Amino acid sequence: MVKDLIINIAIIISYIFIIGQLLQVVQLNGDYKDVCAKRKNQLLAGTLFGILGIILMEFSIQVNELVILDLRHISTIIAAVFFGIPGALLSAFIIGVSRIALFGGFNDVSVSAAIGMFAIGAVCSLLLRVPLQRGLQSLVMNIASIVIIYIDLYINVVWLSNNREVLASIYSLHWSISLVGGAVSYYVTRFILTSNQAYLSLEQSNSRLYSLVNNLPSGTLVESPDREVELYNHTFRDIYSLNEGDITVGMSSSELELRNESKYQDSSFASRIETIVHERELVLNEELLLTDGRTVERDYIPIYSSSNKFLGHMWNFRDVTDRKDMEKQLLESEQNYKSLAQLDGLTSIPNRRYFDETLNKELNRMKRYNKPLSLLLMDIDQFKRYNDTYGHLEGDHCLKEVALSIKGALKGSLDFVARYGGEEFGVILPCTDENGAYSKGEEIRAGIERLAIPHKLSSVNPHVTVSIGYTTVNPNEEIEAETMLEQADEALYLSKENGRNLVTGFSKDKVGFQNQRPE
Repeated sequence: MVKDLIINIAIIISYIFIIGQLLQVVQLNGDYKDVCAKRKNQLLAGTLFGILGIILMEFSIQVNELVILDLRHISTIIAAVFFGIPGALLSAFIIGVSRIALFGGFNDVSVSAAIGMFAIGAVCSLLLRVPLQRGLQSLVMNIASIVIIYIDLYINVVWLSNNREVLASIYSLHWSISLVGGAVSYYVTRFILTSNQAYLSLEQSNSRLYSLVNNLPSGTLVESPDREVELYNHTFRDIYSLNEGDITVGMSSSELELRNESKYQDSSFASRIETIVHERELVLNEELLLTDGRTVERDYIPIYSSSNKFLGHMWNFRDVTDRKDMEKQLLESEQNYKSLAQLDGLTSIPNRRYFDETLNKELNRMKRYNKPLSLLLMDIDQFKRYNDTYGHLEGDHCLKEVALSIKGALKGSLDFVARYGGEEFGVILPCTDENGAYSKGEEIRAGIERLAIPHKLSSVNPHVTVSIGYTTVNPNEEIEAETMLEQADEALYLSKENGRNLVTGFSKDKVGFQNQRPE
């Protein structure tokens, strides 16, 4: 009997493992987005557990010379607990019909056993509606199933055959056999299906990771601790012009480096990689010059687990050629900016001539890079009254303070300020849209007001203030520098007309100028 019990448990464990492989899409929490997929999964499980019940009837447990038992009801219990009512009812139906068709034929004992199996399926389905923890639910179903089996045995063994001795021998063993088999089956099923779910979750996480990496704008290469390629994206291949077979998962990174070595201007590239890998320290924004004239920035990130176990190497590459070109142009502009011929002698900022050159240059460059360009023109409010009140020396000092304040507000590396006229200033803001232009204008206006330079005859404010007008050229908008100046000047005129100390934006439809009086 013990041997038969062990065989039955081995059959259940093996079969449940097979079912787990067939049903890897199962979701134990019941959170199905597709109802049809859920029902299909439940019916498939019911069919498979019905077949398990048939197998368990074939490998029955020999209690004594006259009595045999089987654990067919456990199939329906597991189907109910993990796959719901459809799984329970279908497995019970298959087992019940098979009891008549395959084991005994159409007679009183077979029909009674089949009806008992149908009853077990129905009771398990009803017990699913009782809010119990899943393990306790399985135990209650097992006990209820044993009771139904006893009722069937009583009818067939005692009532019809009047054989109480046989029934007593069954009672003495069936409880322990069913409870042990049921407990083992429940925990094995839970372990296998939970493991499947964890595997699927990991697989989904990996899929999301691969999708994310493949859509990154930078090139990514991940290596194992012994420097074999584990992951790379299309951007990495594009940066280094690699074909499909030039890089594969599992290949040695040393082989990949040999293929890329000739693409670098610096011949010490290979030895530098060995140093980085050996030190395992974070490296960011390291520049590499390619032989085709491009510039690539490289990051190295050592990968560690939460327990500080080293897991591998991650490299990140960015083609920064365009940015370097812009920085080079900026450097050239700064060198020209320092030329005395292009500086205003009083304020030490660029003069009108350099301003005009820069505006034309930036307008063409922004068109080429498909970026917006904004222009600000500003005028010190009632500056003639200031000169008449405080004298020209103080007026010169005021101009210097205002110029310094404007320059300090321009934090962008490409932003440009110049003295446009006597008390007028111009600001060029590359890569800046209307909102950015207004914000920068308001920052400049507020900064000058905070200087608190006295201006007692001003009708606007007891301190020096500026009025500002701005305009923006958006990408693909055809416009000349002269037109931009006219638009900004028109907006400046409106700032003065509306009370001064304002920032006003040019509106191309002449309606709804952006302006705001400071509180």
